[in-house]
This record gives sequence, C-alpha cells and structure tokens, in this order.
Amino acid sequence: MLVDGIPVKIVNILRSYDEGAECSVRVYGEFIDSFNVTTGVRQGCILSPMIVNIIIDWIMNCAGASTFVVDKNLSVQDLDYADDIAHLADFVKAGQTFLDNEAAAAAKLGLRISGPKTKVVSIGCDTPVITLDGTSLKLCLPLSTWDPHFR
Repeated sequence: MLVDGIPVKIVNILRSYDEGAECSVRVYGEFIDSFNVTTGVRQGCILSPMIVNIIIDWIMNCAGASTFVVDKNLSVQDLDYADDIAHLADFVKAGQTFLDNEAAAAAKLGLRISGPKTKVVSIGCDTPVITLDGTSLKLCLPLSTWDPHFR
C-alpha cells in the first residue's frame, strides 16, 4: 500500500530513522547526561529538505490549486521555493478558497501559515481582500510597479 504515493516500507524507514535517538550537549568540553529526542528532525539532517518538500507538496495537492497552462509543455499550480510559496489564481475568490484549503491542510499536520509574513500581489485588480484567520493580508504592489525596467 502507498501513503500519498510513497511505499509504506519507505515511510516506516523514515519513521524509524530517529526512533530512540538520544542527544547530549557538550559544555566547556564536558558532555551533560543524554536525553531522548522526542519531536522533529535534527537540524542538518540530510532527510529534512526531502521531508519538507513531501509535506509542502501534500498540502498543495490537498488545497486543490488551479492549474495554469504556460505553454503546451508546461503547466503550474503554485511556485515553491523552500518554505516560500506563490499561489496563482485568476480571481480573488479562487485565491481565497485556495488559501483557506491550504491553511486547513497545513493544520492537519500541526502547521500554520504566518499572517504577518503572507502578502498579496494583485495584477489587474485594484484592491483584492484576501483574509487569513479573519485578518486581511497586506496588499503589495505588483511587479510592474516595483521594477521600472519591467515591461
């Protein structure tokens, strides 16, 4: 059986990777007593970027983004880089629905979208109102306004 397209055997290997892990801190050259690691992945863990990508992809698929056809060989739903995501929507209502669905999917995993860090860029709509948890998100100027060389 697959878990979101990933074989259960691989999921179990990833789960067991940190199972029973212990850490110790060195202070002035001496180690303190070890303690169990009970949450998360360790900083610098080689699996962390892959796990984050899988989680973000799962959230985006659950959110049900619209697909935009760029040309016959390329279509996109959203643009992701690390933990930065650009949503694409043709209408304000579609953008709001996608953001609501994304927030709900993220919450299922114990994650939340940061309202103060989330911005709305609009092209062709003067004052769209997109909200997150009942708070209006900050409206930024579109790229054509930011860059005088953009044509």
